[in-house]
Amino acid sequence: MSFSRLDIAVDAPDQRELGPLGWPVSWLIDQGRSASCAEYVRGHLEGEKREKLFASWVLAKAGDLDAHAFLLEMLDDPDVTTPTSHVPGASIHAAQALADVHGWPFTWGKSSVSAVKERVAQGRP
Repeated sequence: MSFSRLDIAVDAPDQRELGPLGWPVSWLIDQGRSASCAEYVRGHLEGEKREKLFASWVLAKAGDLDAHAFLLEMLDDPDVTTPTSHVPGASIHAAQALADVHGWPFTWGKSSVSAVKERVAQGRP
């Protein structure tokens, strides 16, 4: 997909109609630092927690300090287990996002959350 096609997709009238395609498109455009990408992604900061986390990932990678702070908060997002359900917290995704933003190594799993928290506490970029 060419960059111009990505710009067309992001300039669509109703971004929510992009559905699952919206996030990959936004991510790719962010790699090119398109202004239309940042505007589109900011529109997702009011969404559900997972949507806000992915929007914050893109924005933190572009240098947004508020988005970075949200990712730090999400490192402590707990799993919620009831007698009939289990909803995993967002801590592993937050660790993945922060590792990507800072260029740290990352391996999927709960141990990654502790590793990222340790790097943050030590102020290691």
